[in-house]
Amino acid sequence: MSQIDQALHDSYIAEQQVIGALGINHEAINLIQADLKPEMFSNAILGEVYSIIIESIEDGEDFDLVSISRDVKARRDFIAEDVDAEITEAFRSSVYSTAIEKHAETVRKCYAIRLLHKEFLRMNNDGADPLEIFGELTDKLYGVTEKTKSCESD
Repeated sequence: MSQIDQALHDSYIAEQQVIGALGINHEAINLIQADLKPEMFSNAILGEVYSIIIESIEDGEDFDLVSISRDVKARRDFIAEDVDAEITEAFRSSVYSTAIEKHAETVRKCYAIRLLHKEFLRMNNDGADPLEIFGELTDKLYGVTEKTKSCESD
C-alpha cells in the first residue's frame, strides 16, 4: 500500500472515530472545531455529516442518525444507501471524547499529505527538477524558513 493510500485509509478511520465521538458527546466539538474543518475529510459523506453536526450544535439542536442522514441526503446528491452505511458505521466506531483530539489530528495530518501529493503531481507535471520539488514540499510540510536552511548548511 502506498503512503497516499495509507494516509487515505488512516484518515477514513479517524474521520469515522471523530463522527462517532461527537455522536456520544456533543460537547467534544469544543475540542476540535477550531482546527478541524469539513473540507479536511477525505470522505465527502463524513465531511458533510461533520458540517451538519457543527451546525446542529451551534443552533442548539439535537441530532441523531435519522436526522443527520436526512439532512445529508437533502444537501448533496449522494446515494441514499451509501449515506446510511457511512453514518451507521461512523456511529458504530464511537470512541470516548478523550480520544477525539487524536483522531482529529490524524484527519488534519492526512489532509496535509493529500495536499502535498497534489502539489507534487502539479510540480512534476510542470517539469520541475526533482530536488526542487522535494525542497519545496519539505518546506511546506515542515515550515522550514530560508534562515533555518542556511544555518543547517553551515
